Amino acid sequence: MPRSSWTCGFCIMSDLKYQKGEWYHVQEDGTLKPVNYDKEVEEYYKKWRDTYGS
Repeated sequence: MPRSSWTCGFCIMSDLKYQKGEWYHVQEDGTLKPVNYDKEVEEYYKKWRDTYGS
């Protein structure tokens, strides 16, 4: 089944699942990987800085 997605700022929503009070990334094999907020915010900031400067 094709997966549609949209961005939430730093992640693809179709790759996320909320379960037991936590957010997880759904891996290609269907397993769940906890979201590392600090790492993802840092990566998003780097991409933003590279695009818009300062």
